[in-house]
Amino acid sequence: MSNTQLAPQRNPVSLDLDTVETLQRELSPEILDILLREFAGGVEARFGQLAGCVSDPSEVSAEAHVLKSEAATFGALALADACHEIELAILNKATPDQLKAEINLARQEATRYIEALNSSTFLNHETI
Repeated sequence: MSNTQLAPQRNPVSLDLDTVETLQRELSPEILDILLREFAGGVEARFGQLAGCVSDPSEVSAEAHVLKSEAATFGALALADACHEIELAILNKATPDQLKAEINLARQEATRYIEALNSSTFLNHETI
């Protein structure tokens, strides 16, 4: 048995259907549509905030934590995991360049989530 530790696997699920289907059962279609659009539409602004405060690890951690919670709520599990990785990078004293790399990975997961959401039947007609 090797002493080499493998890096944790990131969650491959961009859009967790079970989570969104639970929301669908609990909310009206109109409210779900509004909430999903609000979340997805605000993600890019959140990444702007993350990129803008990369030299302040406590602010990056706070922003990543909020985004992680929101992502999990709306079924963006890979994005939530990527935000958790940002938090771990801060705990491990990552450099600003390392934080930027983690933020970019999270942004890619956000893009995958929005693409999956647009391909789903959860939105009313128009894509995000």
